[in-house]
Amino acid sequence: FYAAPTARLRALDAFAAIRGELTDDFAIARRWAAAGLPIAQRAACVSVCVTVTEWGTLFRLLRRWMIFSHHYFRRAVDARTAALVVLPSALPL
Repeated sequence: FYAAPTARLRALDAFAAIRGELTDDFAIARRWAAAGLPIAQRAACVSVCVTVTEWGTLFRLLRRWMIFSHHYFRRAVDARTAALVVLPSALPL
């Protein structure tokens, strides 16, 4: 989730610029940072309810979430951070 001043989003033509993007929140963050604007991440409890009625829908939803994380890690994570994530998960093996 994200919150930003409407005038700033309009000035960046943010939503038109990301129309073809896979995930709007990640695309908005990249556009915001490219404009040199600060991004402040905060912890917030947000209730999300997803109703899935078919297995195919569930797999498409999970695939979308995995695509987002794949794009994020490919762009934002260096080898040191990846090791901190991968090593603890591989240790039980």
